[in-house]
Amino acid sequence: MVSSRNSNLLARRYAQAFLTVYGHELTVEVVDRMRELSRFLLRHNRILFFLTIPTIDGAVKQRGLTLLCERFELPASIKQLTGLLLESKRALLLGTVLRFIDSLYKKEHAILSFDISSAHPLSETNKEFFWQFLKKQLHKTIICTYRVDKSLIAGVRICSDTYLWEHSVAKQLRSVQLLAMH
Repeated sequence: MVSSRNSNLLARRYAQAFLTVYGHELTVEVVDRMRELSRFLLRHNRILFFLTIPTIDGAVKQRGLTLLCERFELPASIKQLTGLLLESKRALLLGTVLRFIDSLYKKEHAILSFDISSAHPLSETNKEFFWQFLKKQLHKTIICTYRVDKSLIAGVRICSDTYLWEHSVAKQLRSVQLLAMH
């Protein structure tokens, strides 16, 4: 059995090789769709499990992955990657490889992606304010995804792979709860 650390190292190497060969074909939009497929596979991890069953024909497995790639509007190069992973019996790595492609591509191009969650829908003015603020503070290309998260009660949470900032009623309630526990 391969350890998690070794799996991540192997997935990273696949991602680096993919970017070396196909990186010039990628756009931010394509990489974002790859990240969405990665998240989909994480939520539906049984899909990758079925790819490891030896009695299922390889052509059937590849057709299923091709349909997924088409569903997420991914280029033919991703179909090549899925074929390579299937052939080398490493299809379980697909989601992790896609996550590494996303992070390596964005690092190479000085891009940071942020999820901005608010208790209520943000106006276009507020969205622009947050985007400008992040761009000014970090001096990078900023991509924001906006979501409504009613669990915040009121306020906003801004997070990326490396940053987290939250000012919300939910955070204040968590703070009060922690104080009460001590």
